[in-house]
Amino acid sequence: MTNFVKDLISVIVPCYNSEKWISDCLKSIENQTYKNIEVIFVNDGSKDNTLEILQNYGKQNPKVKVLTQENGGVCKARNNGLAHAVGEYIYFCDDDDMFAPNLLERLHDSLVESKCQLAACQRKYVSESTCYEEIKPENSSEQQVFTQEEALCRLLCRRESSFAIWNKLYKHEIVSKMENYPNVFDERLIIAEDGLFNFKYIALCKDVVYLKQRLYFYRMRKGSAIHTKMNDKLLSSFIATDYMIDFCAEKHWVEVKKYAVLCKCMYCHEMLIRTFKNGKYKNKQEISKIYQYYKQNAKIFKQCKLAPKSMQIFYPHLPRLLRFLISVRWIFS
Repeated sequence: MTNFVKDLISVIVPCYNSEKWISDCLKSIENQTYKNIEVIFVNDGSKDNTLEILQNYGKQNPKVKVLTQENGGVCKARNNGLAHAVGEYIYFCDDDDMFAPNLLERLHDSLVESKCQLAACQRKYVSESTCYEEIKPENSSEQQVFTQEEALCRLLCRRESSFAIWNKLYKHEIVSKMENYPNVFDERLIIAEDGLFNFKYIALCKDVVYLKQRLYFYRMRKGSAIHTKMNDKLLSSFIATDYMIDFCAEKHWVEVKKYAVLCKCMYCHEMLIRTFKNGKYKNKQEISKIYQYYKQNAKIFKQCKLAPKSMQIFYPHLPRLLRFLISVRWIFS
């Protein structure tokens, strides 16, 4: 499908057991100053009253579509929503977060005026108890345009919330050119799926515009993926990083490949930290593989100027320190 509705933004919202939070998300959508939107809610097999809330909301709003599926994860839900989207632009958001009334307008206007292919804004973390009425968006008109290579490097070291998809506005025409469209999200992944999507998307772009304005409010919940303890499923993140490294090698993107290796090292670091905090994860063979890759490539933190400063300073000692801490945890757990 290529005849997308001009200037229409398709907002895709995967929903799972979100009855406690969905009202703030609905308020965020209702109060948007940009009115030319369609909203596609995808109920991902919720076991609470989420579907009922969405269906009641949809009856009162002709621009709302409510889809439902058996629980298959956020990637499957996004793919499902994308298959039903007809807008010229695509915006994804999470069901438990909130965003400023002018978010879509600012992203849309910046995208059009800059003639870039992707627009992104900043985010702010808020507590689990924060409600929509408490959010305070920043007033700023500052923005910066990055080339494809610059954007990919910043993506891979996760600058400006780059891995996230909820702070970005995409062109549907470009999304439709991605591999396996509309199933563009890899359903094998439970983390890094957004980073892989963004990598593939930016690989089809020329320029990206970043707004230096915090317009998205990410709710820090205890049960969210960011707090998931180490388990075998998290290892799927390396499917994403290995794809990025191989893609860069094929394209002969020397500088971007360095940052792809950096990205994998950051995930190795994260997995080792999760293992230490968890204490119950006993797959020592996998952890040994992660540790060895981390140890062999940790020097990349020094070679990439956009890498986190703390890791640039302490990178020679981090692998050995984490190995020691995990060993102690395994011995005494």
